[in-house]
Order: sequence, then structure tokens, then C-alpha cells
Amino acid sequence: MPTKKVLYAKEQDQIIRSLIQILDLPNTSFLIRYNMDHDPDVINRIMSLVPSIRLYFTSSSISGISEPHKLDRPYLSIIRYLIKDHYSITSKKIKYRLPDGRKVYTTQYFFSPKMI
Repeated sequence: MPTKKVLYAKEQDQIIRSLIQILDLPNTSFLIRYNMDHDPDVINRIMSLVPSIRLYFTSSSISGISEPHKLDRPYLSIIRYLIKDHYSITSKKIKYRLPDGRKVYTTQYFFSPKMI
């Protein structure tokens, strides 16, 4: 029996492209976790992809879908899993200055396209 990767290649590619557009990766090469945590629109748009991801991907290997109650940020797990074949993802801890002048420690994620 063919795998989901073979059966649903077109649908998987469409979901991945949607995620890349949600994150605006064609126009930016990094994301700051603090900003994502405080942007419910982006989180909701990513989480709205979950039913399609369950249908077209092997969701047992995506902890953000199979065990979201165990994670603080299930959307990050989904992002990492879905775009790992298209982007290299690195991270570093940073001190981030908020518009009101306060500083918070957070993580900055860098996305560099892979040559496919």
C-alpha cells in the first residue's frame, strides 16, 4: 500500500505552501517566538490546518498534533515538521526589547531555504 507521502503529494505540498505564506517566509528569514506567541491570528491560522494535516500527513510523528496537551506551543512543532524539507531552521536565545522598553528573553528562529 502506498504511503501518504506518495498518495497525497500534491495536497501535502499545498499545505506546506500555505504554512510558508502564513509565516511570510518568502519575505522574512527569521521569526521571534515572543511575537508569534502574542499573535493569535497566526496561531489560529496554523492550527486551522490541523484537520488537513491529519488527513494528508502521518500525524502520529507530529507531536503538535498527536499530543498537543504535552506541549506549550504545538504550532511550533507543526512548523518544524512541515517545513523541515524546504528550510533549514536554526535558533538562538536573544534579549528582545518590547515597544514599551521592557526586555524579555525569547528565541529567534532563522529559516534558510534548502536547495531542492
